[in-house]
Amino acid sequence: PREIISHMYRYKSNAGVQEKGCELLDCLARGNEAGRTAIIRVGGSRAIVNAIQNHEDNKDVQRVAFEALTVLSSEFECWFDLEQDGSIDAVGRAFQRHAKISAGVERSGSVVLSNFSMFRSQNNITVE
Repeated sequence: PREIISHMYRYKSNAGVQEKGCELLDCLARGNEAGRTAIIRVGGSRAIVNAIQNHEDNKDVQRVAFEALTVLSSEFECWFDLEQDGSIDAVGRAFQRHAKISAGVERSGSVVLSNFSMFRSQNNITVE
């Protein structure tokens, strides 16, 4: 996953690279706990959020990024990393923008935000 993430950072303005990077990370993570852990440890969660933020108007990037984040968001480490740097709020804003126009974002984003809410609750963190 390190090479994929490296390319995503190197070509952050290229929507095609972001879309394929998110798809590949999703494939590596789905049904594979070791894959999820490896992706999170090398900054994959943050790379996916960067794709969401840098391509706000690209529904395809949004869809695949949220799908990849759905898989990773089941892991505490993903939530913790994104909570630490404030990225969860960016995910919430992107979800609000795209959920009404993309069923894929609505479905995936709901799972991501639900997972993050569960981790916040378990760790007694309130959102103001």
